[in-house]
Amino acid sequence: MPTGSRGSSPRTALTAVLVVAGAVRLGFWALGLGDPSEFVAVDSEGYLALANRLGTAYWGDATGDLFTLGLVRPPGYPVLLASLSAFGGSIGFLAFAHVLLGVGVVWATYLLGRSMFDLRVGLVAAAIVALEPASVVHSSLLLTEVPFTLLLVVGALFVWKGQRDANMLRSAVGGGMLGLATLVRPVTVYLPLVLFPSLYLLARTPHRRQGVLTAAVVAVAFATPVGGWMVRNTAVAEVAVISTIESTNLLYYRAASAVAEEDGRSLAEVRDGYLSTVAERLGASPSPASRHRLERSIAVRELLAHPVGTLTMSTKGAGRLLLGPSRAPVAQRFDVGYDHPAVRLFTYATVALLVMLYLLALLGTAGSARVGPRAAIAFLVLLAGYVIVISAGGEAYSRFRVPAVPFVALLGGYAACHVVAPRFVAVRRPGSRLAFAAPRAMYRIHRTKE
Repeated sequence: MPTGSRGSSPRTALTAVLVVAGAVRLGFWALGLGDPSEFVAVDSEGYLALANRLGTAYWGDATGDLFTLGLVRPPGYPVLLASLSAFGGSIGFLAFAHVLLGVGVVWATYLLGRSMFDLRVGLVAAAIVALEPASVVHSSLLLTEVPFTLLLVVGALFVWKGQRDANMLRSAVGGGMLGLATLVRPVTVYLPLVLFPSLYLLARTPHRRQGVLTAAVVAVAFATPVGGWMVRNTAVAEVAVISTIESTNLLYYRAASAVAEEDGRSLAEVRDGYLSTVAERLGASPSPASRHRLERSIAVRELLAHPVGTLTMSTKGAGRLLLGPSRAPVAQRFDVGYDHPAVRLFTYATVALLVMLYLLALLGTAGSARVGPRAAIAFLVLLAGYVIVISAGGEAYSRFRVPAVPFVALLGGYAACHVVAPRFVAVRRPGSRLAFAAPRAMYRIHRTKE
């Protein structure tokens, strides 16, 4: 066998995965070029407005509509859109840039898998992300999921390497990347509550004492952009949050859905009631801070008063997030109805593939409990679980699954390579041309028997 073949084989496989990821995403992007509005969702319009007038939105008149919208949407994604617009301002070009970022997510997943496990796990996980339906069909929408996921995975990669090797620089880069991800999509604002305390436990035993220091470095690096923006919001609007969208989602989506589920009322009726209550109590032209505080207090009270509805709402939201087939973008892009045979086939195939992926992820998690890289598995479970739980509300659907897919794919990739494959794939003998080798321990057993 030529000397370079072993080194070139993983590179060839990775290249093939990236080419496939780019091809399917570019193909779906190309279908929307005839009508660029297909790249724009409801929330996209607000982001584009902010990107076109960054100064007015974030440093202008504190009473303007754009300034209020800037309190709802942190600056990370609008700044990215404005930066990309410098190279080409058309909607189609911005969507194309998101496709490239989506391919970057596939590559970052491979790097994380290689760092945590080995090349095979990285390749399998990257292949899963390359073809996962929600990751493909939402890759060209002008929304936060793709850039947020890229920052989240790259941040996790640096945090893992920094904590594993007690490397302060990598820990700082990882924490900073997670902080920037929060400025793109603020769902990770509570990630420190579950991630940073666990970093000490995830550190290798020889570096256990340094685990506290590296965790502190991650925390400081995370808090620098996030805390800085919260200080800014406190100074200009007297609201100490990263985004006022939190109270809006909490009241009009989660609390409203919980009340509707438990009381048997329509969601629209409950929302209209909340809107009337807020308007009556705040009067005309309320400040963003007073609205945020009132909406949050009502939401918390309603969620606590309706525990059954809250549980039902969260369960249904998790179901839509985990198993949603993303058929709406597919039907829209191909200009067909949900009952079209191709859309129905896509729906059934997507659900079946997702169920298989989750079973593999569970198998990988359970398999590591006996013997395996427990720290790596725990790290992935923590990240995937956080994204799923924090996003599983009344507003959840398949698009919200995208940031969790790389971590679930890595769990599934580990199970495929180190739990399932060793049971069914033959051990590679010296000189043989089998494409897949079992773990080294099995190889040694085979040689001993010979």
